Formats: sequence, structure tokens, C-alpha cells
Amino acid sequence: IYVSNELNPKYKHSFFLPIKYSQNVSISNLFKQVEYNVKNNLNKPQNTKLLIQKSFVNTVLTKNSDESITKYKKSDIIRQGIHVKIGDEQKEQGLLEMRLKQLCLSRDGDVAYENFKDIMKWFRLREEEYLTLVDSNYMENNQSVLTWRMREILIDWFFDLQTDLGLNQETIFAAIHYIDMYLSKNDLKKRSLLQLLGVSSILIASKTYEIIPQQISELIYLSNDQYSRI
Repeated sequence: IYVSNELNPKYKHSFFLPIKYSQNVSISNLFKQVEYNVKNNLNKPQNTKLLIQKSFVNTVLTKNSDESITKYKKSDIIRQGIHVKIGDEQKEQGLLEMRLKQLCLSRDGDVAYENFKDIMKWFRLREEEYLTLVDSNYMENNQSVLTWRMREILIDWFFDLQTDLGLNQETIFAAIHYIDMYLSKNDLKKRSLLQLLGVSSILIASKTYEIIPQQISELIYLSNDQYSRI
């Protein structure tokens, strides 16, 4: 069984579950064993939510969960395993619901309570706008000479800059976002301009997220003097 946590992407855990491979074991009974085994091994409370993410029985669930597992090859079950996501239902309510409850308890002393719905509506509009700023397939749709491999090399260079200049992670991630936004809307046409775009993005991001923004001369030097101030 391979376990991941939807609230913590870095969390991964795996363990073995002995299965009685007989006619009496159905798919639904197998899932009961999985749920029991996961909760006991991870010491999770009973209100923990388990989601079968990917397994050999995905197609079976939509048909008949009372089918016996003997209809499926044992080798397939062992090879593919059962992938499970865990999530605390209480945490899944999200910060929004938690904040709403806090505001309801303190409505007399919290000035944000009266404007809460308008604030959340504005945040929702901003979120929708943010999701449309970057085309997830812009290399194929907008770029004539660039490839994803070139973007990967540029980002590797960004992390070298972070080490050399001591930049914050926010600066690097913002610079990457600026590049993706620009390339989603504009065809760069020349490969030699990609690093210039990267240098410009780092400069803009450092002015936002660094206490002392990086000097242009440093960035020009680190790009092997390929560009000038003009």
C-alpha cells in the first residue's frame, strides 16, 4: 500500500498488507482491510478520510465492488499496488471556513466581519484571473524556437544565481512566474533572448522580494557580459 497526504505533498509512506487470496475476499472487503490497515499503521483517528487514488481495481469500483479478487491476476495486484490518499476532514474544511467561524464568534469586535463576503468575492475573482495568466502549453501554442528543455536550463541557472547572490526563494519563484506569463503571451523568436528575459525577471522580482535589490551590473556579470545596460 502506497500512502500519500493531500495536505502535505512531501509525505509518503508505504507498507505491506497480507491478503487472503481466495474466493471469499471481495473488492469491498479488500478496501475495508486497506482502510483498517492504513489507520492502524499511521495511528490516524477514525474521522480520517481515505481516498483510493490509483490501483488495479479502479475499473472494478464502477462496476461491482462485490466481485472476488480471484478474477484478477495476483501479479498485477502486487505490481501495481494500492495507492491511497489520506486527509483530515477537519482540515479539509479549509482556512476559509475556519476564519468564518472565528469571525462569527467575534463579530462585535472584528471589523472584517461586515465585509467578509466582499473580501472573499474579490479574492475569488483574483484567483480566477491568476489561473488564466499562464498557458500550461505555451511552448507548443506560442513559441516558435523555444523548447521546454531551454526553460529547464534557464531555471537551473536561476538556482545557481540564488546560491551566488543569496536570493530568497520567493524571488526565484516570482521570476519563473514572470517568465511563464510573458512567454504565454509573446513569441520570443530568438533563443539568445531567453537569458535576457530571465535576467530581467530576476531584476524585477528582486525589487519586490529582496530587502536590497540586485544591481544590474552583477546580473550582467553573471550572464557572462552577454548584455549591456542599454
